[in-house]
Amino acid sequence: MNFVQMAFTAHAVYTSVVVDFGTLSALLNNEWSIMVQIAIMTFTAAIAQSFFVCRLHNAKHSAPLTIIALIFISLELALSIFSVVYMFQQGYVTVLLLNTADVWPMATTFGISGGINIIFAIIGYIWLQRPFMFAWRNKASAWDEAEYWTFKGLFFCGVLSLYNAIGVSIMGLNLSWLAVTFVLGNLYTLSVLLNATERRPTATPIVLSVSPEPPSEFASTRRASTATLTADSSLWEDIVKAQNMYPVGPTPMTVKKVNEEKYVLGYQAEAHANLDDLNELTR
Repeated sequence: MNFVQMAFTAHAVYTSVVVDFGTLSALLNNEWSIMVQIAIMTFTAAIAQSFFVCRLHNAKHSAPLTIIALIFISLELALSIFSVVYMFQQGYVTVLLLNTADVWPMATTFGISGGINIIFAIIGYIWLQRPFMFAWRNKASAWDEAEYWTFKGLFFCGVLSLYNAIGVSIMGLNLSWLAVTFVLGNLYTLSVLLNATERRPTATPIVLSVSPEPPSEFASTRRASTATLTADSSLWEDIVKAQNMYPVGPTPMTVKKVNEEKYVLGYQAEAHANLDDLNELTR
């Protein structure tokens, strides 16, 4: 939206300064790009203000504030569309320069926009900016304060909007407010970008306890690994029962040596038998 506004502003300036230079009758013609860029600036303001409404709602979840803010943003947008259509019908020279037509739609639009911006800036500073600065640096630096009240917050946009409301009402041929309209579009875009890309302090990591938990009923009946496909506790109980019923012990082996029975355990039995046979043959 800001790029589109810049394009229409560049077209209006080029047409008025270069193409129509020195021709008074041409300068008094209705320049459509001037009126369109005012409407685009209001759309940009509504987007930026809606962004701040979402941030404030996520911080405090204040439904009344959110509803009231959205109502005033919608009213601001509707008045902007009405004022642009009115200028197309009456001519922007008649409305803005000669003040021979009603200027209240445009003045009311800038007035509502200025009030919304200043209120959002104050509430955002109390709810978001100041707690953020103390959580990030434990103090509020002068640079952070200056950045918030000029570019990051909507306070400076609110001051310029109120200046435009006064300028449209009483300044007449002084078109300085029209240049301020172009600056407002850039400020709205910059404030959204600064807030959307700011660094937030990371949350304190949660330390989890690694102490073993006491056995529970669920743990005793849970499935075991896929290798056994049975409950571990049940399998262990079956193993213990089997050992009690059928005790496992070394099997004695009987070998003959000089008409005597000898019990030899393990792999030594075969060696002893072979040794006895060898002794009998040598005899």
